[in-house]
Formats: sequence, C-alpha cells, structure tokens
Amino acid sequence: EFSSAASVLQQEFQEKGLIERMLMSDGGVALYDDGFYNIGVTPTPQDIGVGGKDPFGNPLSFSRQYIMSMLIDPFEVDPCTFIVPFNDKKCKEEPSPQALKNERVAVDGAFKVPILRNVELTGPYFHNGGIATLEQVVQFYNRGGNFRNPEKDPDIQPLGLSSSQQADLVAFLKALTDERVRLEKAPFDHPQLFIPNGHSGDQYQVKSGAFGQTNMALDDWLEVPAIGKNGRNAEGLAPLRPFEWVLQNGGPDLRKASFPGLATPPSPSPAVTNLLLNSDFEAGISDWSSGDTNSSISSDAKTGSKALQMTAYGWLQQNLKASDLIAGKTYTLVVSAKSLTGQSCTVGLAGGGSSSVSASLSFSSSAYSQKSLEQVLPSGIDWAAVYLSSASGTCLFDALTLSSK
Repeated sequence: EFSSAASVLQQEFQEKGLIERMLMSDGGVALYDDGFYNIGVTPTPQDIGVGGKDPFGNPLSFSRQYIMSMLIDPFEVDPCTFIVPFNDKKCKEEPSPQALKNERVAVDGAFKVPILRNVELTGPYFHNGGIATLEQVVQFYNRGGNFRNPEKDPDIQPLGLSSSQQADLVAFLKALTDERVRLEKAPFDHPQLFIPNGHSGDQYQVKSGAFGQTNMALDDWLEVPAIGKNGRNAEGLAPLRPFEWVLQNGGPDLRKASFPGLATPPSPSPAVTNLLLNSDFEAGISDWSSGDTNSSISSDAKTGSKALQMTAYGWLQQNLKASDLIAGKTYTLVVSAKSLTGQSCTVGLAGGGSSSVSASLSFSSSAYSQKSLEQVLPSGIDWAAVYLSSASGTCLFDALTLSSK
C-alpha cells in the first residue's frame, strides 16, 4: 500500500495495531498513533496535527484516548505488539489506569503518512505544502528533517546519501506513477466536479449572500471539467503535470463557475486571457515586428476608430511570451478583415519546438467579415507568434484578439 497508515491497520490482528510504544529521538519512551509521525517539517507548536481535539473537545489521537480510557473511536490495543512493552515478562500486563494516564504520548505535530502511489503528481509535499519537488523531499530526509522536535520519529536522521543515490530514490518514486492516472483514463476518469475557491471579494471584505443569507460569505467556485474514459488527450487537454511545472506555467486548467446548486445546472464561465498588445490597433503597432511591407494605421475600421492597413507583399508578427505558452490550453484567434483589391489577406498562429502548430484565416472579400479559429496548444512548443500577411494588394485588419482559456 506504500503507506503505514492504510487499511491493513484497521484490525489489530492484521498488523501491529493503531498504537505503538517505542523510543523517541530524544531517547525517551512514548506512545504514539501508528501511521502518524512528527518528522520535523515545522516546529511542533506551529501545527499540533493529530495531537489536537475534535469540535467536541475529544482527543483526535488514539493514544490519548487510550491513556484516558475514553475510546471515542472503536479500536483494540494489544500491548504485546509494542516494540517497548510495559512489562517485558508479562507483555499483556498494562499499567493501572492512574499510571497509564502518566504515560508519555508523542503525537503533537504528527501527521498521517500519505500513500506514495502517483506521488509525482501530488505536490506540494508535507502537511504545510512547504516542498515543491520530489528532489527536495529526498533532500529533506537526507538531512534528517528541518527541526529537532522532541516528538520527532527516531528514524528521521541524517542519511548521508550521495547525489546518485538521491537521484535513484527520486527515479523510484516517479516509477510509482500510473500512466492512466496521468492521463485520467478509465478507471481514473471523472465527471464534472466543482470545488470551492475562497470567497468573492478582496483582502478587506467579502460579498455576502451565500444560500440567500446576508450573514454568509459568497463562495467562489472552480470547475474541474469532465474527463471521459479515453482520458485527457481525447478532451484536447495535456496530461497532468507535477506541481513544479504547474508553478512555472500558470496553474492548472480550472475554470471559474457559478455555484453548482441542485435546482439549476452550473454554467461555467471560463477565464479568458487576452495575449496580444495593441491588437485593436488603437495604440499603434510598436510591439509588432515587420518585414517587406508597407504598414500604416487607417481610419477605415470596423470597430473602434483605427485599423491596420498593409499594402503589397509582406508580414507583421507579434511573438507570445513564454509564460503564455501552456500546453493543453485552448487558444482562440478572432479578427475582422477585408481585402480592398481582391488578393488574399492572412492572419495566422504559428509555433514550433519539439512539436509544431500552424493555423490561419484567409480573407479576400472587399467588405469586413469576422472569422475565428481555435487551437489546442500541444506540448513541446518553445515559441509561438501571431502573424499578418498580405499578397500584392491592400489588406485591412481590425479587432484582432488571441485569447487562451
């Protein structure tokens, strides 16, 4: 199961039990909840973890419930399974209830051990999300944790691993990724999901009105789009990425959505980002590069007050920023254009790298018409640009936008 906190612990006879008694890193003996460990990520007082209490004041920890003789959760305890038993000669002999209350419990700052399956895709890591990559996780264990908490598990010690040994560990962890999970193919496909994402407002106040109540903050929601049995590729989406990639490339492809109420179906409202500067040509064309063409700003515009006029052979081009090139996102190019002399006027999106993309729109009518195209950006694109080109005649372009969602 790649975790000590999994289903095999449910029954005492199947495993060593839900409670353990052993030596701590400071040399003292203590009880603790098996599968929950303080590994020195943060100082214990900063986050008490399983050492806390539930809303009714009961201890979350099995160990604390045990010494207080208040088994809020049903579980069994067999002292004979303890690494350090209460009595070496009579393992089943427990201390008196009063003596048991004085037993040391090392559960503060302890957190449940997650499974390692697909750990490549589950960052950021540790209970505070303080580590971004698996390489950093291995470095953490190699140095023996961050803090010398008294409750820290004794196994968390400097390991002295070489760089190649650390790389081998990372390679092993990445080998636990199921490619069906990476692509969300059956049986890991899922329906449309909605997750709360804070509240509408800013850092000073939030909007009220959740569930029609004036004293409840209005939730913001994100939509996780439905994925069918054939996986993300069939939906035009890139595979799931490690957390480090998400950090560097603008976050996961989630969409803002209205509240998923029961009475009416949710209506997603995809976040759209305009990727072009001066694309309505009202502010000129200073950010466009050009070649072999005579370009100017014209008042013969379909929308606004200015359009771009290109005469004779040539091209204009605007390169996209690397941060705008996100594989799996849908890029929509929209433009209004006309040809005064009947020759072809072209607007296109092109890109290259280990893969390529090329899509274009053509105009030859003497009256403005609007056209659009959609392109899902494949992985491996290192550069991309929007370009305009004219043949031997005169072309007018207006209201050009390139957006992504």
